[in-house]
Amino acid sequence: MKTLKYLLLAVLICPAITFAKTDNEKIIDSKDDMIIGVSVSQEDLDASKNNHDEDQVLGYNSKTIATTTKYDKLGNVVYSKSIALTPKEELMLENNKNIHILEDGKLHDLSNTNSTNSVYWQYETASKKVEINYVHYTNGNYGIQLTNTWKTNPKTKSYDIIAARWTNYKTTAYYTVSGQQIPTVSEPHVDYTESASANNMVKQPYGAGISQNLYDDYVPMLNTLLITSATDFGTNVYGTYQHATSNISLANSKSYTISSTGLGGVIAHNYSSYYDGMTGVYQ
Repeated sequence: MKTLKYLLLAVLICPAITFAKTDNEKIIDSKDDMIIGVSVSQEDLDASKNNHDEDQVLGYNSKTIATTTKYDKLGNVVYSKSIALTPKEELMLENNKNIHILEDGKLHDLSNTNSTNSVYWQYETASKKVEINYVHYTNGNYGIQLTNTWKTNPKTKSYDIIAARWTNYKTTAYYTVSGQQIPTVSEPHVDYTESASANNMVKQPYGAGISQNLYDDYVPMLNTLLITSATDFGTNVYGTYQHATSNISLANSKSYTISSTGLGGVIAHNYSSYYDGMTGVYQ
């Protein structure tokens, strides 16, 4: 009687350009920034090699493990999660490479969670450029860095909004928000902190924003937002900068909720017609 051998297979799905392989891992497919690997556990290899009893059937159960790992631009891991797949989920994964494990521990098609109002990392128009970075700091904290760079002097200078969110499968209990408005290098800038500028901020479980009143007398140069947490923000982060094309009060500029269906894929605003609707960014 021939020995039946079932080896444990692990499928690794990593949305990153780099991938650290162990001795037992072999890359079998690569497309865009998706890297897929298959590994066999050393324990199963040893058991397979050492077992020569022709009358014994090895009782290993076939089990597929999926792992989603997110890296920042420096190669630091900002998020990683693994689950065991059912046969139905395994088939779904084979047919759709946009599927990843999110914070609820389930598979999701990221093409459905990424807003159609946002593009990857950076977006630029004739008047301004928006850029987002999702980082893992050396002290262990995580950050969302969002920057708007002005290329022209806007005609209307009222309460613009710079905001960011993360997936609604990840609730971050505690995080801090800060930002800056920098007219030019030689002119004074405005610091936004929770202690001094809470009235300019909107904080919700899945994101936050700052209303920044542009200087009337200076040409704007930079607007920034920084959100920091001791825990990660999940798989993807999203950002937007919305310029007020009509004068709006501070109170009305804050009349929004964090939502993927809103302006820039970040904010659902009750006064959306007052803003330019610029495309958002994500990473």
